[in-house]
Amino acid sequence: MRMQMAWIGLAIPLWMFVSGCGFPKNNMSLQELLPEQVGEWRRAGADQEFDSNTLYDYINGAAEVYLRYSFQRLQVREYTHPEQPSITAEVFDMGSPQGAYGMFTFSREGPGVGVGTESEYVPCVLRFWKDRYLVAIYADHETPAVKEAILALGRRIAAAIREEAPPPDLIRMLPVAGLVSTNLRYFRDPFCLSYHFPIGGENVFRLTPETEAVLATYQLEEGRTRLLLVRYPDSEKAGAAWEEVARHFQLPAGTAFPALERQTWVGGRQVGPYVMAVFQAASEQAARRLLDEVSQNLR
Repeated sequence: MRMQMAWIGLAIPLWMFVSGCGFPKNNMSLQELLPEQVGEWRRAGADQEFDSNTLYDYINGAAEVYLRYSFQRLQVREYTHPEQPSITAEVFDMGSPQGAYGMFTFSREGPGVGVGTESEYVPCVLRFWKDRYLVAIYADHETPAVKEAILALGRRIAAAIREEAPPPDLIRMLPVAGLVSTNLRYFRDPFCLSYHFPIGGENVFRLTPETEAVLATYQLEEGRTRLLLVRYPDSEKAGAAWEEVARHFQLPAGTAFPALERQTWVGGRQVGPYVMAVFQAASEQAARRLLDEVSQNLR
């Protein structure tokens, strides 16, 4: 059934997606990043190692998601303590900073703790990314000593990663006011969009490995609003994607009307190689304002 929604059809006639292949390969052994000991926790036995062909043996249910972010290899090391719970450290080589950042954002939900480039900590689990690496450190249950050891181990691993890389520059195009950072998702795959925010249709926005996208949540005065921003290799591909979106939702160009099902507004726009869309806005004005702010950042 066609999704009923409001649309602001404003097309404006106006860098190329940097794939992981554009980054030099780092030959650093993942074992070099893991210390033999942290506090009273010592390495227990041999590490486990996995690549793209064997990752399913370790995390069968979630392996596909890692592979979609160009996963390369994984090193797993367990640390034991005579009186405290064991701690496990996982270091994922995601092939590029974009892959590491994207996989970090896929399930991010906790507050940062200043480890690596960005991090999150929820009870018993520390996750962070730095350069091309995504790191997860966890225990079965938490004690004050376990938490201290997890954070100390995270800082040790982060310090051993010598290279730095910022988040993808697409993130800088997002308006800052009202942005809910823990709900920001970066991806290149239609599966990731449908997982976090199903909008109907089959890859309506024509997401491919050549595109990059970010799904952001904003807490505005009028309420919660979602923003999708996609960058295509060129304006021609963006234009074709924009036409597909309008055709799929049967949207009359240049008009706006309320969404009957949820009483919210949706807006969209093409700016050169970018296509943006606002969903669940509380008013036409709120949708237009967010679109205008992104458009200004793009220029």
